[in-house]
Parts: sequence; C-alpha cells; structure tokens
Amino acid sequence: MASGPLTQLRDLARTAIKMASISDPSAAIPTCPGWHASDLSNHLAMVYQLMAYRVRENANPHRGDLVAAAPNGTLPSSWLQLNFEKVYDLLASRQPSDPAWNWTGKNQTVEWIIRRLTHEVAIHLIDYSLAVPGHPAPSELGITPQLAEDGLDELFTSFLPSRTSSQGDGKAQTIHLRATDRPVEWTLAFSATTFSAVKGGEGADAEIAGSVVDLYLMCWNRPAGKIDATGSEEAVEAFRALPR
Repeated sequence: MASGPLTQLRDLARTAIKMASISDPSAAIPTCPGWHASDLSNHLAMVYQLMAYRVRENANPHRGDLVAAAPNGTLPSSWLQLNFEKVYDLLASRQPSDPAWNWTGKNQTVEWIIRRLTHEVAIHLIDYSLAVPGHPAPSELGITPQLAEDGLDELFTSFLPSRTSSQGDGKAQTIHLRATDRPVEWTLAFSATTFSAVKGGEGADAEIAGSVVDLYLMCWNRPAGKIDATGSEEAVEAFRALPR
C-alpha cells in the first residue's frame, strides 16, 4: 500500500524533514511554548515510533519503549528521517483495514493511524515554518484545501471527542464554523467534559468564518489568515481552550 493517503503522508513528512534540515535547532517554536526546533524534531520522531509500535504490536507502548531524543552526534533532521522511514515502510507493508491500536477505542486500523499521522505532520509543519528562513506559507508546505477539509472532519469526529475530561466547567457552548471557499460547515457543541459536532447547522453562540485552510489552522490554535468571528467571545475562547 503505497498510494493515496500514504503518499500524502510521505510528501508531508519529507517536507518536515526538509524544514528540520534548514532550521536552526535552537530556534524557538512560538506555537509550542518552551520548545525549540530540535524539540519539535524529537517529538515527531517519537510520534513515528509510537505509531509504528501501535501498528506492529496492535497495542500501546510504555514510554520506556520509545527513544525520546536523537542520540548524541545525530542531527535532528537525520533522526527524524530515520524514524519516518521505519514507520513508512511498516505502513506500506499493511492494508488499511489491518488492526492497529489507537486510544479512541474506535476504528482501530492502519487507516486511522495514517490519517492521524498526516494531520500531526501537517500541523507541525506550520510550527516549523515559524522557525525557518522565509516562513513558508501553508500552500508551500502541502497544506491544501482538500487536506484541511479532511483535517476538520478528523478533528471534530475523532480527535476532540476523545480528549474531553471528566472534570472542569460543564457549561455548554456552541460554535458554527463556515468555510468561505468550500461548502464546509460544522456546528460544534462542547464543554470541558463533552464534545459533539454535526455538519451544517445555524443559531450557535458564535460563528467563525474563513477559508477552509484558515479554519483548519485556527482550530488547531495555529496562526491563520483572515478569520471573522461574531457572537460570543466566551464561546470562542472556550473552544480554543479545549485540549489538543
């Protein structure tokens, strides 16, 4: 299996390796407070290890089973490339429907892993872009409207519903998201302890409108272009505060 979604992941991951190679390892990553470019590379390499284990063993590893940082003398970009090649070769040897553990308890398949990795890399490409010369635009990094549309679906139907807490403010809020360049609309209903999303809808506490790529970035708390928000500022801030 080396086409379609896996090819998209490969292309994004290769761009991340390039970004790591041209970044100053000590450059601060403003969207990841306390991190430098080398920390971001180590994080992505560790995520690759984590997902490879989940595919290979159909189980979740102990943190001690993973190598948290590049060995002494190894460039962050080389460490990133080595770990990506390992997970890519493993994914290419499997079918999308093959079993692979994930924390949601749903759709525990290789297909889920590829999709999660794709958006993990895409969002961290934005982080890299803030620490490399020229600050490449999202389109230069391979973040297309099609990718962003799928990313919103993944965020709202898989990622965020699995990240709610049993504690915190139970006040319910609603937000209507509307893309201005594609027929994409979502209504989100959430609190600290619950999250649900439906396509379409209206009459929410707040509305947020922008291009689908800008909505994707905004929903991951990354710098976005023109975003128009109306209605309840409290609802918008509560959404931004949800754990990601």
